[in-house]
Amino acid sequence: MTLTGIAGASLAIAGLSGVRAVAFDFNGTITSDDELQYLVYAETAAAELGVELDRPFFRARLDGLSDQDLFHEIHRAFRLRPPTPEQLERLGRVRLARYLDRLRTVSPVRPEAAVLIRRLAVHLPLALVTNAPRAEVEPVLALAGLTHLFATVLSREDVTHGKPHPEGYITAMERLAEIVPRLRPEDIVVFEDSAVGISAAGAAGMRTVAVHPAAGKHADLMCAAMAEMELAREGWTIG
Repeated sequence: MTLTGIAGASLAIAGLSGVRAVAFDFNGTITSDDELQYLVYAETAAAELGVELDRPFFRARLDGLSDQDLFHEIHRAFRLRPPTPEQLERLGRVRLARYLDRLRTVSPVRPEAAVLIRRLAVHLPLALVTNAPRAEVEPVLALAGLTHLFATVLSREDVTHGKPHPEGYITAMERLAEIVPRLRPEDIVVFEDSAVGISAAGAAGMRTVAVHPAAGKHADLMCAAMAEMELAREGWTIG
């Protein structure tokens, strides 16, 4: 089925009706790499900045931020000299190299997320909106065989402002609207794992599903098992 063939489709997803497109966050939503992300950032901060990131600080202050915003926050929190653009670029490059090196031994994609993505892609156009750089996202999707299932992928390079700013989700809607006629923000359901991401999607006017308890209180729906989410057709037939 082509994307144009499903442009008029709508689903009810776990009771959320009138869904005409779906967007996914990447880290922590499609991937199960919370601990890996923490370790990579902690190693980078220790080696490059001489500071120690503990898990509570990372979860409370840094989780969900883009590399640039995250390293800016570390500099503020530890009262370091403000970083130059060149320093931020280097920190991001070192962090990414550490992350990609870990991918040689294990795929971070959550099996239940891959199942849901494949189920939804049969019926609706999908977008991916992430604060991660494209060089991090593309190899992970390719290794999992998921790349072709997304109508559009927006990484940190595609926007001026990362989450919690809604720019990424607003841009995703504009791209999806080229496929789905008269698409409105409320027609899109977003899967996110962090309060930062839920805030971004909510500010864009979209409905949200939290896949992590820490973000559940901010979302329209809490999802305990993505692979088991109920999908119901709404007055249409798959051609």
